[in-house]
Amino acid sequence: MNLTHRHFALDIEALAKSEKAIITAISCTYFDFANDTRTYEQILDNTFFTKIKMKDQADRYGRVTDKDTMDWWKKQPHEAKVNSIVPHADDVTLDVALQQVKQYMKQHGYDFRNSYIWTRGIAYDCPKLESACRDTGISVFNSWKFRDSKTFYDIVVPESVNANFDLPDGNPDGFIKHHAKHDVALDVYKMLYLFNQA
Repeated sequence: MNLTHRHFALDIEALAKSEKAIITAISCTYFDFANDTRTYEQILDNTFFTKIKMKDQADRYGRVTDKDTMDWWKKQPHEAKVNSIVPHADDVTLDVALQQVKQYMKQHGYDFRNSYIWTRGIAYDCPKLESACRDTGISVFNSWKFRDSKTFYDIVVPESVNANFDLPDGNPDGFIKHHAKHDVALDVYKMLYLFNQA
């Protein structure tokens, strides 16, 4: 792996486990392993985030929800629901969201051939993102370059169990769990922290 190339990380929130799940929010941030010394707050400040219209995805693309996921969301804190699944006036359509992600990545040095795309686990985010690209006809990612931060944690931290790695001082102040922008920024910050400790 070339550590000098620009890397990106993505996180989504969704309403089903299926690859055809309605995606409610998407976030993307950039980093590189070679010389990225930013704080969590600096990463967060430079992270793209948007919420996505839900009904439009069902109507236009036949994207779906499932009962288990909807029941799970009902049990989450109010703040998480507001940031992830409660509709907002400035939510955008799925095609617009993907175009915005594509533009953000281009602005921050995305190289289709060489940039890696990190997600927290391969099975959840990646199939939904690829399905969304097929539905909209918008090519955003080189799926051959998808990588998995959970595997990174398990390799770098031998005592890690199921990719559960906590920073020595805990999560940064202001971190909001199940907010795609905060989740992806923290994932990148953790990977950089571990890489720089090696």
